[in-house]
Amino acid sequence: WIREGGTRTVKDSSGNNCGKLTGGWAYNGGGINVSKNSTLYFQGGTITGCKGSATGGGICNKGTCYFEGGVIDNCWSLDCGGIFNFDAGCTLTISGDHAVSGSANLVRNTSIDGLYIDVAQPCTITQSEDSYSTLFDLRQNTTINGEQMTVNGNGVAFSTQGGMTLRLDSADLVVSAIMPFKGSSLSDDHLDITNSRLE
Repeated sequence: WIREGGTRTVKDSSGNNCGKLTGGWAYNGGGINVSKNSTLYFQGGTITGCKGSATGGGICNKGTCYFEGGVIDNCWSLDCGGIFNFDAGCTLTISGDHAVSGSANLVRNTSIDGLYIDVAQPCTITQSEDSYSTLFDLRQNTTINGEQMTVNGNGVAFSTQGGMTLRLDSADLVVSAIMPFKGSSLSDDHLDITNSRLE
């Protein structure tokens, strides 16, 4: 748990994600709970076997989360097994390469004011062959900006709901999945591409 106003860095010194944060349990954020106005730098390693009773089996983000490499493996929650983005104004920055295995979702956004995903460096997100869940479950407006993000999934890559808008702002998005996009909201009226490429 990172208390309000705090900063925490989690780093795997092995360089191959052998370091593990395992078996955590909490109401929000079974692995790590990032409070409002606090910051997490996750710089490699594996979050595995963690459970959030309500939200965020791996990470519950209410502040700022820098996800700079690593693995989320077999984490569970009623609402998002991976990274649950909770409050208005929370931000998620992704860089490096990531693997996802057996988690309900990698990223879920329910923040009423929208979520900003900043791709700080070109990155690749790969879903394991035994995982068929939705990687990005977006329920409110979401902006992805920065560098190229490549998403390799086995099930649904991006799921959208309601009248939300997915905005790509100078970010290239390359998606390879059985179902790249799911949801009726991604009509021309709800997909905003600015100086970006969607492939």
